[in-house]
Amino acid sequence: MTAYSVDVSWEQESSWWVAVVYASGREWATQARRLDGIRDAVVEVIELMTGERPSELSLRILGFEDAEDLRERRNRIEEETAQLATDTARIVRRARRAGLGLRDAGQLLGISHQRVQQLERA
Repeated sequence: MTAYSVDVSWEQESSWWVAVVYASGREWATQARRLDGIRDAVVEVIELMTGERPSELSLRILGFEDAEDLRERRNRIEEETAQLATDTARIVRRARRAGLGLRDAGQLLGISHQRVQQLERA
């Protein structure tokens, strides 16, 4: 199986996504109306032209290269947020077991006493 590199661009005049597949010194093109359909279109053209399913497919969205960085940042922030929520709940339980009141626990953690109570009940 072969790895393929694909450049994808938005054609504003036609309102189509266009993908150009590069492999072994050859180029093939395909298109799709929506971005979520371009990967399947690329796989289809590779299978038609080579008779094999690609083992690895690298799509580069031209003109929007920073979008991938943003998506990766968002994923990291979401993971960090989930970990923060878990850690906060753990410390709330420990603070309450130690006898701290809702307001003191909230002050300690930088959250409201109402939020402490919600986390304690969860």
